Amino acid sequence: DKVVSESEDKNSSVTYTIEFTTELSSDATLKSISYETIEGVQTLNIVPGKFSYNVELPYGTTEMPTFVSAVKNQANATVISSASENLPGRIDVVSTAQDGETQLSYTINFSVAKSASADITSLVVDGINAVKIDNYNYRVTMPQGSTEVPGIETYAVTVSDKATYEITNAANLSSKAKITVTAEDQIHVNTYYVSFVVPVSSNTSLADLKVNGTTVEGFDASVTNYSMVMDYLIDASDITITALPEDESSSVVVDQITSNEQKNIRITVTAESGAVKYYYVSFVS
Repeated sequence: DKVVSESEDKNSSVTYTIEFTTELSSDATLKSISYETIEGVQTLNIVPGKFSYNVELPYGTTEMPTFVSAVKNQANATVISSASENLPGRIDVVSTAQDGETQLSYTINFSVAKSASADITSLVVDGINAVKIDNYNYRVTMPQGSTEVPGIETYAVTVSDKATYEITNAANLSSKAKITVTAEDQIHVNTYYVSFVVPVSSNTSLADLKVNGTTVEGFDASVTNYSMVMDYLIDASDITITALPEDESSSVVVDQITSNEQKNIRITVTAESGAVKYYYVSFVS
C-alpha cells in the first residue's frame, strides 16, 4: 500500500510505501510417521522432543519396512525420507519448516526379534532314536543286556534355530540324563529328561541238555520231552543231569534223580522276564 502526503500549498508531495509481510513458520515437527511391514501399515506416534525410535519386528521377518507418509504439525512443512535396503536397518525422515531453514531429523531403527524357541526337534542316543513320551521327556530303549550309560559324545541333538544345548549325563541306566536348551533370546529355557530302558530277556530255551556229561541224543531247544533208556544196574545216584540255558540271564532248576523208582525228571527254565518253560526227561529200563 501507498500513502501520499501533499504540502499545504499543493505544490509538492511525498509518497510513502508500506509493505506487509507474513512471518513464515519455523515449525518442522511431525505428529506421526507411517511405515509398511509384511503385516500392513503401522503408525508411529511422535513424542515431542524425541527424534530416535526403536522398533523390533517379529522373529523371522526378512523384509525391510518402507516409508509410507508423515503427518506434519504445520501443513506447509515439507518431508523427505530415505531407508535402508536390508534388516537390521532404518528409516530417516527429514522435515523442513516453511521458513526453509529449520529442519528436524527423525530416525526409526528396525531390528528383528530373536527366536524364543527352545525345542528339541530330534534326539538320537548311541545310534538309537529316542522316543518322545511327552513335551519334556524322552525314552531310549537300550540293547538287551546293556549295563553302561551311553557317553555324551553319542548324543545327536537337533534343536530350534539358533538355540544352544547342554547335556548332563545320567549316572547309571536307572537315572535320567538332562538336556537344557536355551533359546536364541537367552530368556526362554527348556529342560528335557532322557530315561533308559533295558529290555529283559524272555528266552526260556536250553542251549544244551546232558546226562552224565553227554548231550541227550536228538536234543533240540524247541523239543521239551525226551526219553532215555536207563540200565537197571545203574544206581540213581550215579546219574547227573546238566542243563545250560541259551540266555545267561535265565535260571535253570533240575530235579535230579533221587531214587531208582523215579522215572521222570523236570527241568525248569525261568527267563529274566519271568517266563517259564519246562523240559522233561523220562527214563525207561
